[in-house]
Amino acid sequence: MSFNKIFFAILFIFFALQICFAQEKTAIDSLKTLILKDSPDTNKIIHLNKLALEYLYLNSDLSVTISNESIKLATKLFTESDNNNVKITSSINILKSCYQLASYYDYNNNINLAIYFNLKSIFLSNYLQNIPEQNKNVLKSKSIALSNIGNIYNQQSNFPKALNYYFDALKIAEEINNKKLITTNLGNIGIIYKYQGNLNKALEYYFKALENAKKINNKTKISSILGNIAIVFDNQNNNKKALEYYFKALNIAKEINDKACIETNLINIGSLYQEEKQYEKALENYSIALKIANEIGDNNNIIVLQGNIGSLYSSTKKYDYAKKYLDFALTGADSTNYLLAIQEFSDKLSELYEKTGKPALALKYYKKAMQAKDSLFSEDKNQEITRKEMNFEFEKKQSAIKAEQDKKDAVANAKKNRQQIILTLVMCLLLLFIIFTLLVYKTLKTTRKQKQIIEEQKFIVDEKNCELNSQNEEISAQRDEIEAQRESLYLQKNELEKIHNGLKSSIRYAKQIQTALLPSHETLSNIFNEYFVLFKPCDIVSGDFYWATKRNDWILFAVADCTGHGVPGGFMSMLGISFLNEIIPNDNINNASKTLDELRKYIIRSLKQKGINDENITTSLNMKDGMDIAFCALNTKTLELHYAGANNPLYIVRKSIKLESEKLKVKSENDQNFELYELKGDKMPVAIHIRMDNFTNQIFQLEYGDTLYLSSDGFADQFGGNDSKKFKYSKLKELLLKINQLPMEKQLLELETAFNKWKGNLNQIDDVTILGIKI
Repeated sequence: MSFNKIFFAILFIFFALQICFAQEKTAIDSLKTLILKDSPDTNKIIHLNKLALEYLYLNSDLSVTISNESIKLATKLFTESDNNNVKITSSINILKSCYQLASYYDYNNNINLAIYFNLKSIFLSNYLQNIPEQNKNVLKSKSIALSNIGNIYNQQSNFPKALNYYFDALKIAEEINNKKLITTNLGNIGIIYKYQGNLNKALEYYFKALENAKKINNKTKISSILGNIAIVFDNQNNNKKALEYYFKALNIAKEINDKACIETNLINIGSLYQEEKQYEKALENYSIALKIANEIGDNNNIIVLQGNIGSLYSSTKKYDYAKKYLDFALTGADSTNYLLAIQEFSDKLSELYEKTGKPALALKYYKKAMQAKDSLFSEDKNQEITRKEMNFEFEKKQSAIKAEQDKKDAVANAKKNRQQIILTLVMCLLLLFIIFTLLVYKTLKTTRKQKQIIEEQKFIVDEKNCELNSQNEEISAQRDEIEAQRESLYLQKNELEKIHNGLKSSIRYAKQIQTALLPSHETLSNIFNEYFVLFKPCDIVSGDFYWATKRNDWILFAVADCTGHGVPGGFMSMLGISFLNEIIPNDNINNASKTLDELRKYIIRSLKQKGINDENITTSLNMKDGMDIAFCALNTKTLELHYAGANNPLYIVRKSIKLESEKLKVKSENDQNFELYELKGDKMPVAIHIRMDNFTNQIFQLEYGDTLYLSSDGFADQFGGNDSKKFKYSKLKELLLKINQLPMEKQLLELETAFNKWKGNLNQIDDVTILGIKI
């Protein structure tokens, strides 16, 4: 570029600035001239407000003086005038001045005065909002003032008060349907909940704010809210979701070319990648963010990014690069007295020198980090003292304002109450007169009517006497008939009681038969070293059964849930036990799945069940007779377990070892990790069914110390708890994990206690069986 071109470019800029300054000066001079000419009325107040706004960024002290003069003049007009329009206009002008002063004092950290002028704005808004033509604008100003006070309390970390003001501001914004204010206040509420550690509430309000920001297509707000949502997911250690929302925020920031927002999201994305040890991706995002920070002159983030890059190089053992960037960061932090950065990066340099075998330098930077930490602590203490002083002063002023307002309200209420009492007395006297008149009229009318009725009754009584005589005879006949029926009902009741007692005795005897068929405690003790059985029939006899036997080197055991409960279920369970006892000696049955295949044949044959396409489908099929079962065969020498299931699963709990099975982890009280493995059965019963495949034989290698649990669905399906909902399998698995290290008898007690507590006063809806075995 030639010298002439440079000269003319400079000259052009100079004249442009002169023109702007001249225009600004002309506007101020023009307003001054108008103010001098104006009489002390509404026009002068309007011009004073405009002049204060012009001076706000040129001479802020002068702007404050002019605003106070405007308020003084407007207040005088308000008190002296009888014209309602003048009073309204004066109030609006005072409101504007208060709003300007509140913004000025907030910007200059004079918290007490900022709150005072915001509260004054709210007071004036309450007065003006009753005027229909002013209502919407006044409510908007009131909402902004409430939100501003919320911001001040937020800065003071007084989160409950901040939240109250934000909710009040949101309520008004929703009343006037101002989407921009709604979005702002929803976002502010989300920020407060995040600071309070209530992350789920924070997400709820951030997503509401996001929905509103999208409605008004405010992309700056959308990007900011997406970034806040990502930060919450980051705090919840949900890195996948956090990255998703950081990238969404970044893309919108790029779309609107908001460099500060782009930089912030790149830093956050880089930090997440560094946390996940994806160092190349982290370095890439840090580098781009550092370039933007240099472009926009964001000195604090330049320091932070240099430190982050240095820390990243230190993690990858590139100590020369790490030292270079950490030195840059620390130099920048020292120059701006950025204590938090001085502490962090001095500490990082101390660690670096310790790793590279330079103890003297490590000690030097460790001391520097401690000095910065002490300074930070001292600064935080001073801020806390200042905050408490400001709160005290503000609350004192608030109390004075409230006392004055209460006094005015008391006088107004007393006058209103007197008027109300006089009006009430007049209304009561009028009402008493009306009631007295009505009573006199009604008494006269009643007397005439009674006289007429007495004459009519005299005639009717004679007729009624004749009717009563015939009715007495009829009643006597009916009484004799009722006595005969009562005697007959008594005999029927006795007969029904005999039948009921007979049936109950038969069912109790059926229970004895069923109990005799189930394996006894002695039998199970000979088969298993440690075990427990939770067996709770819903009625007297049970549709559930448990079964176990020994065959050569194999232990065979099962838990089954037959169709129905009570007597029908009891018959099915006894059939199931009998069939298993008959099938097991058969040498052709050599694994768990073949046992269930054979058991299905026995049940179909015995119950005469037929296929789906058979024209003579029996009632048995419609009733879905059959059973769900978990059947196991355990080799006592190799600990190899064979499992086959019809709908019912098998749970295995052992110390933590990674296997490719569905599992649920829990940490026990003795600090050992345990896992629950679930072997799922086939989705078909041991009966006639749409699906008639062979059952699947699953093999699992057990270890000493493993615990096996076989269960029917009664425990998981039981209704109870505060909301009368099902217990569910997920909660049952968590309970089994929690108790598996207890002795077996204590596990049984824990399960019974949990079931009874959950059920409470509700009825048991199904049979419950759980068999626990310790290997």
